[in-house]
Amino acid sequence: MIIQKIHSISIIGAGNIADHLSRWFHSRGYLIETVWSRNFLHAQQLSDRINATAVEQIGTLSKTSDLYLVCVSDDALIDVIRKLSESGLKNKLFAHTSGSTPITVFDKSFKNFGCVYPLQTFTKGKPLDTEEIPFFISGNNDFAIQQLGNLANDLSQKCFVISDEQRLNIHLAAVFACNFTNHLYCISKSLLTENQVSFDLLHPLIRETFQKAIENDPCEVQTGPAKRNDRGIIRKHLDLLAEKRILKDIYQLLSESILKQNEL
Repeated sequence: MIIQKIHSISIIGAGNIADHLSRWFHSRGYLIETVWSRNFLHAQQLSDRINATAVEQIGTLSKTSDLYLVCVSDDALIDVIRKLSESGLKNKLFAHTSGSTPITVFDKSFKNFGCVYPLQTFTKGKPLDTEEIPFFISGNNDFAIQQLGNLANDLSQKCFVISDEQRLNIHLAAVFACNFTNHLYCISKSLLTENQVSFDLLHPLIRETFQKAIENDPCEVQTGPAKRNDRGIIRKHLDLLAEKRILKDIYQLLSESILKQNEL
């Protein structure tokens, strides 16, 4: 049986990921029919960019879209899905974009559902090359997987069908690689600012560390006092952080983790 590909999409949400995905799909010829957001002004602003119609009530989303893409925070998903379940769209295809919420969140309300999870950090107004972004697809049946897979393949050839458990672990790894790393940059900036030193001076070091990590096994190119088992330097650093309890704990935990890795 030939399954017609997705042509029209309604977007639920108007944040960073909704903004990027809807503009990407629009640029590739998909019809974005309606956009809903808890903030109607945001829905209007996004709709203006993609020639769509902003709706104030979630129940007035187009009833003819091939896909309803839910791009809201994990905390808001349950409530949004509850509202969508009252819209007479039970047999339509639904997908969320969450890295950590199982697709079974749709189970009681809809027949066909899944997830389209792009592994990237998004900022409105900052262009991204979709071909460099991995997309992870999950679906509750073959129809959902095929439809969402075809959709993602229009953006990137790096598309993978995975389970909810795999996606959750990918998201966990991404938090370590992206969110925690960025927070460590914030800590570094704070320490330097306290000593009247510009964070810009760390840029060459950050670039080189990043480059080595993507060109090699990051475990093999680890450097620093803990990697060298230099307990004297570690103690000096901990002494400097004596009055910064949380930072001292972070330093100690990360150093212990590197020391443990050395034993493997």
